[in-house]
Amino acid sequence: LMLGDLEQSLAYYKLGIDMQEELQLTSRLCNDLTEYSVPLRKAGRLNEAEAALRQAIQVRVAPRYLTQAEVHLACVLLDKGQTSAALELAERLWAKIRADEANSLPDVLSTLANLHYVFAACQKSQKADEVTQLAHREIKTTAERINDPELLQTYISNEPNVVYFKPILDLASLQ
Repeated sequence: LMLGDLEQSLAYYKLGIDMQEELQLTSRLCNDLTEYSVPLRKAGRLNEAEAALRQAIQVRVAPRYLTQAEVHLACVLLDKGQTSAALELAERLWAKIRADEANSLPDVLSTLANLHYVFAACQKSQKADEVTQLAHREIKTTAERINDPELLQTYISNEPNVVYFKPILDLASLQ
């Protein structure tokens, strides 16, 4: 997103997607459609976000991007009040992610934060806790690879998905 300019960001996303479709460049289309759905969702344009995600799911270039698109779709369905459909999709995805231990996800923490959002909103606390445990492992693994204390503090304080989990996790030991 361009800082503070949602409509301009959406226009740029759409232009890039249209160009990829026109040139039949599908290698990044699934991921870009998924990313396009994020500001649409933030703007409350849930039908457009859902349409972009369903299109992303149809592209199916890389399975890991498909999972990411489906997790975002679960969030949009939840936001639209389609709780049963959102929960069913989230549970199916969680089973796949858990079996793989999230090793094939392109953006692990984002995917886990979205899954947690769905499970917590649907009052599935056990599943939300399981997602949180995997997120904690991912955050800890990343933090252990950061040798610079200032960079580590920036990661813990500013990375959006770490910030999402911060109220749930005790991250003091990482600093």
